Amino acid sequence: MAKTLLLNTLSDLFGDYVVGLSKENLKVGVFKGKIELNDLQLNENSVNELQLPLTVLHGSVEKFLVDIPWLALDKEPVKVEIAGVNLLVGPIQQGGWDDKEVKKRRLEIKKMQLASAEKEFKEKLEKAGQKTNKKEEGDINWVEGLVMKIVDNLQIKIKDVHIRYEDAVSSPGRLMAAGITLDALRVHTTDAEWREIFLDRTKQENRAITIVRKLLRMERLAVYFDTGRGEG
Repeated sequence: MAKTLLLNTLSDLFGDYVVGLSKENLKVGVFKGKIELNDLQLNENSVNELQLPLTVLHGSVEKFLVDIPWLALDKEPVKVEIAGVNLLVGPIQQGGWDDKEVKKRRLEIKKMQLASAEKEFKEKLEKAGQKTNKKEEGDINWVEGLVMKIVDNLQIKIKDVHIRYEDAVSSPGRLMAAGITLDALRVHTTDAEWREIFLDRTKQENRAITIVRKLLRMERLAVYFDTGRGEG
């Protein structure tokens, strides 16, 4: 049940936006406990359908790795590593966007997210209502506890990121650019003293904990601007 849940979640989150990513090529990795995909290409068309005030020109990820310790999820975190992220974006050339349109689109996205969350919550309630015996009720509690452990202790590492914006439209004859580079970003769970821990809120002594602390570290974050040169 947990493996199928994770498979569906990964497919729903990334399937539309990464070329060639599907349940079939994720399935083996999920069930083995290790997903490793290399040289992934972003589906620019799917991203641009979000109607962001930017055009995605190119996107790629050199490595996408997920390590799932199925036999030790009660004491070891799920680890996600993403390396070699390159994203090139530019301005929308036709029509453009003003502040009102941007705010309107953001509101539409929030409404869609709320509708999706509401639908998922209702589906869970319906499934829970269909469970009648104690064994099935125990299964629900086990799944909820497992999801809580995974989310609470998820470790994320992103390396070698380069996001570049190029604009040859605003000032014809001149290419202007700006970008962000990042060597590494790491996120892990900590205690109140910011020491790395594995948090299990299913244990009786931890059920009163309502705040999960995450420590984020960034290494060598840089921003650059290139005003370009005019022709001639």
